[in-house]
Order: sequence, then C-alpha cells, then structure tokens
Amino acid sequence: MLSSDNIAGGKRLACQAYPIGEVTVEIHDVTAPVILSDFELEGNETFMSSGSINIGIDLGTTTVVMAMPGPDGHPSVTRSFLNPLVRFGADVVSRLEAAADGKLAEMHDLLRERLEDELQTLLRDVRKDDDRPISIALAGNTVMTHIFMGWDTSGLGEYPFKPYSLSVSQTELQGIPVTVFPGISAFVGGDIVAGIYGLDLINAGAGSMLMDLGTNGEIVLKTENGLIASSASAGPALEGAHLSCGTGCVEGAVTGITLENLRPILTVAGSKIPGNKGLAGACGSAVLELVDELLRTGIIKPDGSFIESYADEGFAFGTDRSGRVLALTQADVREIQLAKGAVSTAALMLCEKGGLDPQALRISLAGGMGTGLRPDRIKRTGIIPSCASVTAVGNSVLKGLMRFLGESINSETKSTAVKALSELAGSVTVLDLALGEGFQERFLTSLNFIL
Repeated sequence: MLSSDNIAGGKRLACQAYPIGEVTVEIHDVTAPVILSDFELEGNETFMSSGSINIGIDLGTTTVVMAMPGPDGHPSVTRSFLNPLVRFGADVVSRLEAAADGKLAEMHDLLRERLEDELQTLLRDVRKDDDRPISIALAGNTVMTHIFMGWDTSGLGEYPFKPYSLSVSQTELQGIPVTVFPGISAFVGGDIVAGIYGLDLINAGAGSMLMDLGTNGEIVLKTENGLIASSASAGPALEGAHLSCGTGCVEGAVTGITLENLRPILTVAGSKIPGNKGLAGACGSAVLELVDELLRTGIIKPDGSFIESYADEGFAFGTDRSGRVLALTQADVREIQLAKGAVSTAALMLCEKGGLDPQALRISLAGGMGTGLRPDRIKRTGIIPSCASVTAVGNSVLKGLMRFLGESINSETKSTAVKALSELAGSVTVLDLALGEGFQERFLTSLNFIL
C-alpha cells in the first residue's frame, strides 16, 4: 500500500505496525481526542497470538481456496485445489442435474470430506504451538453453498429458481464453527456478497463495477440508486474447464502467456518449472492472454477462426506432466468467445440499466481471473469494456472473508458483522439480463474479437 520510496524513507502504516520493543509515538495535528493504551511489550509473536485462528474458504465451482490472514489482515497462508465435484460436471448446471438424479448426499459428503482433509493439512503446522480457538468463514455461489450445506437443490434447477435459503448460516467442519455467507439470488451467491464486502463496493462511487470472472461470471455495478447485479452465464471456460488445454488455478498451472517471435513465454503458478514442460495446463487468464497475442500476430482472425496453417492443430505452448502437447485449439477459442460475449454484453447492459457511461467505469477484476490476469494484455479480446480504469484485485472473496473474520473478534462484533452481511445481501437488485429485450442480438454481435 506504500510506494517503494515511502518504505525506503522509513514510513509505515501505523495500523499495520507491531511494536517489538520500547516505542515513542508522536501524534501531529490531531484535533480529536487520542487514547493510547499501555501494554506489556513481549515481542511480535506474543502480540499476534491473541484472538483466534481465522480461516477463509472460497468455495469456487472449479477451484477451492483456503487462506489464513497474515499480520496485515490480508490472505497469507493459502491452499488451493480443484473442487472434487468436477467429477459430476464442470459447471453448476451439471451438478444440479446430478443432484436431481439422487446424488446430492454423495456430493455433499465428498465435498465435506475433501474440505476437512485440506483443513487438517493447513492446520498441521500452525497448531503445533498454538491452542487458540479456530473460526472459519466460507463463501460460494448459491449452488455450491446448497451442496455444502446439504440443502434441497431442486428449486435451483427450474423456473422460478427458488433457493432453499439465502440467509447467513452456521455449520461445522471437524467441530470447528463455520459461518456461511448469505446469497443474493439463485444466480448471484455468497461469493459475490463477500466480494462486495471485501471491496466495500456499497460505499464506492457510482460507476464502480466488480467483475468476478470465474465459472459463473457475476457482475455488480454501483449506481446512484444502489447496487445492481447480474450473472453473465459465462460458462467454465474462464476457469480453464471445458478447454482442451485448461485447468484451474492450481500448482503448475499457466497463468499468463506472452509471445516473443511466436515463442511462448509462460508465467506458472506456485512452482519453478523449467521451460514449457511438465505443466498442469492453462487457466483462464493465460488462455485470454494467448488469444490476445494470437489476435495481435494475426494467427487468430477477428471472427475467432485460426489462419489455415493453425486451423487443424491450434497453437501449441507447452506439454503437460504426461508429455501431452498443450495447445489452444479452434474449439477452445469458440468456448472463450461464448464467455466473452456473455460477460461483455452483461456489463454493457448493466450500464444501460444504471444510466452510466461504460467508458467512465472503474472496474475491479476479481476471481481466479483477477489473480493472474493482466488487464492491459487482453484488450483485443473485448471481454472487458473499454473504460477509464481496470484493476486486477485478486481474490475478492477472500478479501471479504478476511474482513468479516477480522471484525468478528467476539460474539458482539460477530453479531454486528453478520447483520451487516445480511443487510448487504438484501440491498442488491438482481437483473436477469438474458430475459431482457435485445440481449440475444447483442450477445451474437459481441462474439467477434476486437483488433
């Protein structure tokens, strides 16, 4: 949060600095009363040992992330892994169909068992010398929340798409209390509530937009009259699923691709893989960057088709752990076009509903895409409206979970935080743009890329 010059000059944020010895504090130009409390200074570790061990769980459709906050309150220790429910389908529709076929209990048990195993691994080293109580907050889309809680999902699979519950819920994992974030609608869930909460979007200026580009692609816009939201129905391509070369944002996944004289230069998550071999696959951010580069070099045309020399095999950029060639194929590009069309159309139509100029937007790009994506390297794809400001904010779900856990230091403050979440979820207006006039026409015309 501070520039390198400020840090070199000895400046620090007082709210994030921990005394480890005798300290003199000078207060300048303060008109309000200042209260300083005396306490025994016994070192940073003792100071940090108060309260509880906080864990946030981002229950994504494709990727699950567990995180513990560091000293600054931001996610520090993390674990990410593919959602075990991918065996029932890559998207929520497939999983709703599986639940309707009598597999809800199986999915519920499988998900819980995997979460408990990963939780045990996360805590293995932390709890060696730490007996503080543990608090967990979890957020996911409405379908994933229902499966995690074991709720009836039948109302989510057909019109009028009525959830079993959208309220804040309490449950346990391995006897540890878990607060589950509330949802907004059948298609805008607790993960978006967490994103809004983490970015404090409710207090942002009109024209601020949160684009969570995961499997479902939700978008929230702050207008003069409050928050409006929509699900873009992007499909799993933006998380790497349904792509021949795709994977979630896990260890060994390619998160970024640039071309130097058509030679792929890769950014890989969490590991030091030599060259372009032994990869897990490419996640959505890397695929979008590669599409942008292939548009720049003319290998992909504006209509999404490859030039003839690449039409059959696509564009290869590496090999996976089994030695299989990883390539972006024509079918992969078509999947990206469908996602791009849904997201860009939804964003523009939300602006129309809110009476805002798309070019004046200030977009916070979140989700797995917002972690690895470099907004300036996907402009040709047209998935994000051309606007004044685009910032990749990382995992906004974890930001919201960390904020909630930080505010829940006792039963009273937790009650206040839970109330704030409920009021926030209830204040968002959801627009079903797919049923709106002109959506299909705009969607079809937006499938082409921009050069």
